[in-house]
Amino acid sequence: MAIANDSKESIISHICHYPYPFFMIIFRLFLILDCFNSFANRKVVIMIEELAKSDFKKAENIFIPFSYQVVINSLIEGDSDGRIWVDDLISPKSALLLSTEGYFLAGDPNNEIFNTDLRDLILKFIDTKYFPFYEGCENFFFYTTEDWIPKFGTLFPTREPFEIIRNHFTITKGTRLYDWKTKIPKDYEIKQINNTLELEKYTFEDDVKDWVGTGLESMIKRGFGACMVHKGKIISWSNADCASGDRCEIGIFTSEKYRRKGFASITAAAAVEFSFKAGFLTVGWHCEDHNYGSIGVARKVGFTKKTDYILYSCMFDEAEHLAELGMRFFWIKDFKGSTELFEEAFNKGNVPVWFYYLAARAHSTLGNANAAIRRLKDAVDHGWENLDHTQNCIEFEPLYHLDQWNEILTQIKKNQNEKN
Repeated sequence: MAIANDSKESIISHICHYPYPFFMIIFRLFLILDCFNSFANRKVVIMIEELAKSDFKKAENIFIPFSYQVVINSLIEGDSDGRIWVDDLISPKSALLLSTEGYFLAGDPNNEIFNTDLRDLILKFIDTKYFPFYEGCENFFFYTTEDWIPKFGTLFPTREPFEIIRNHFTITKGTRLYDWKTKIPKDYEIKQINNTLELEKYTFEDDVKDWVGTGLESMIKRGFGACMVHKGKIISWSNADCASGDRCEIGIFTSEKYRRKGFASITAAAAVEFSFKAGFLTVGWHCEDHNYGSIGVARKVGFTKKTDYILYSCMFDEAEHLAELGMRFFWIKDFKGSTELFEEAFNKGNVPVWFYYLAARAHSTLGNANAAIRRLKDAVDHGWENLDHTQNCIEFEPLYHLDQWNEILTQIKKNQNEKN
């Protein structure tokens, strides 16, 4: 019986006419061959997986490039909240870490299967505006190493991350500290932030409360620092964001109406002194490189700059993301690129008021008077109230002769009066 050219189904049909034992032997041979073929063609799929907190140590070496960030060790040691996703639960080589200070991406950037799953996870975070530590967070912000930059096109197909240069300062125990105790004005006092602080005795300035956020009780229980109080109201707050070993890091916020009075320096210096008394030997401070107020406070307190580093950011809102990119083009004086991005952003939706104002400045610099007036009116409609800056802004000199210019100044004055 010639069956050499028959199909697999025909072969099985012929075999079925043979006695049972022979048929079973042949059938099992087919199964074995199928298994070998399947195994030979099988691809090993490495999916992104989340480490249990008890296993965070497995990813410790991956994040060595970020040793200057105390929050990494604090999280791995279990003292800070966070999550870690890896390419392998037993021996991870690539990882994404979520901390109270943002996301950290490190390890081998060339695991493309992991990167595909990582992309989907990042897009989910952006779409759902996921950042569990602060209410109202507006962006996905992360730190990474240079070898991951070529992968941004894969990881961020809907947003081009923009760079934010940040400064890292430290102060060590024994360094001469700003003499804060002699600088406290009458009717003001410094209170230590710890579990003895009786919060029920005080209220917060609204913007300080917003910055401190939720979870205040737990923060006080596990944290330390200093706050400035004026007539029962907390107007400046500086506490330890994280700690590991003999290192900690502090942040600070002073209510807008109490700024430029030296209160931030007093409060921060007190927080540093309390940190040293708590047993820490080094205190860290981070800020953006254009935040001259924060840099000035750090230096006045006694901090020394250690390094610069880059934070990458993707705004959750697409319009705001484009506007942020436009602002960065404005800073490097690429006014044409800036206006193109601003206009694209405005077509996507509403954005914070200062973007309309910056767009007006860029348009005016390019000689686009009508566009500048239009965007200035948008800024006013969104509540722009900085009359001094508008009147003294040299980019607006070409607009001075226009009737709309005086109308805009009148409306800005009205905005100021309504706020006051």
